[in-house]
Amino acid sequence: MRCSITVLLALVLCTAQAQRLSLSNILLLTSCLDTTCMGAFANSAGFCNKLGKDEDGWIWFSCAQVFGDSLDEQHVTTIGFTKEGFGNRVYSIGTGDTAYAQELTEELGQLHFIVEKPLPEGQLYRNSAYPNLEIRRLEKRMTSIERRGPTIPNEKSRPKPMDERERQMREDIAKSHPEWGDFDLVPKISWVFKVVVKPD
Repeated sequence: MRCSITVLLALVLCTAQAQRLSLSNILLLTSCLDTTCMGAFANSAGFCNKLGKDEDGWIWFSCAQVFGDSLDEQHVTTIGFTKEGFGNRVYSIGTGDTAYAQELTEELGQLHFIVEKPLPEGQLYRNSAYPNLEIRRLEKRMTSIERRGPTIPNEKSRPKPMDERERQMREDIAKSHPEWGDFDLVPKISWVFKVVVKPD
């Protein structure tokens, strides 16, 4: 079994290093049963675990994008691995890049996964060829606090608040952190594709 995993990882790496990871890559990784195997793939594919253990499991960030000369948060890719209750194993790929998320969504159709039901933050996909596997496509919405430095004029157009909750958030932040000065609340979205493998 070790030999087959090594060969599998080598095949995946040929694809992973030449282009962005696909859901096909993640499906191949479901033969990894622990963080040692996932870590070996992550390291070879240019992903870093420098931030330690995530609260939900292990997560690796694309090294060049996070720890390079500049941080382009939108284009940071993550891969993850965790074990849920009931013996489920979860393999994930995440991005803040809208075009990349669209590519992964289109790939779901190419792999013959169809929406089985909606989820609070997205959809659950299944394929009858994989009875013990489901894919959850999730949209995570958040608000980023971006401080305005001296080079950004205060009269610069401010992103319009999305709702009353966001207006209240602005007031609370201004009161609790007056030293921050002027800042913007910027709505952001990220996509997480979770491949969930259930025990036989």
